[in-house]
Amino acid sequence: MRASRTIIDLTHLLETGMPSYPGDGPPPQILTRKLAQYAISEIHLGAHYGTHMDAPRHFLPNGKSIAGLNVECFTGPALRLRRDTVDAIALNLNTKEVELIQNLRPHWLVINTGFDRDWGRPEYFQAHPYLSIEFARQLIDLDIKGIGGDFPSMDAADGDKQNFPVHHRLLEHGILILENLTNLQKLPEGLFTLVALPLKIDTDGAPARVVAYF
Repeated sequence: MRASRTIIDLTHLLETGMPSYPGDGPPPQILTRKLAQYAISEIHLGAHYGTHMDAPRHFLPNGKSIAGLNVECFTGPALRLRRDTVDAIALNLNTKEVELIQNLRPHWLVINTGFDRDWGRPEYFQAHPYLSIEFARQLIDLDIKGIGGDFPSMDAADGDKQNFPVHHRLLEHGILILENLTNLQKLPEGLFTLVALPLKIDTDGAPARVVAYF
């Protein structure tokens, strides 16, 4: 008899009025019309709303779009790293974590800071944890395929002033990015399987349904 699996949804709900990154448009709306025999909904969302995946084209004009990515990129062994901080600080890898990654060889890393508790608040996009440039360099050296976090951007909230250096560094090396994850505290300490399925559209990013099972 097959042992039961635990499946965790790591995805925020897409809904009207949901938080969106400053400057993104259109305003998020999901409208439902009830007709005589059925209901039909219209979805008005930007490609980077809610839990979403960034493709290389997000910052590289000739980079691959979401539709151009191999579906094998969207799933694989993953490891959670805990940071227990909701401050706007640059995150780094420590020596113990580097050794753990070298030993377990996950394809994906997810960073659990607990910042998703501020989802829906104005300050969510104003001051949040982010990756240091050194962290990005280490991900490249460790041959990581994708990185995710429970915060809105891998760059600092004022990353535009430095031309989003972390996004550029990661995407130039084909490392996919998942932003606005949630429920990461429910993940196990060891390896689990991550499944991150973005909508198949020829764009620089897309909303994704992200789950983990173990």
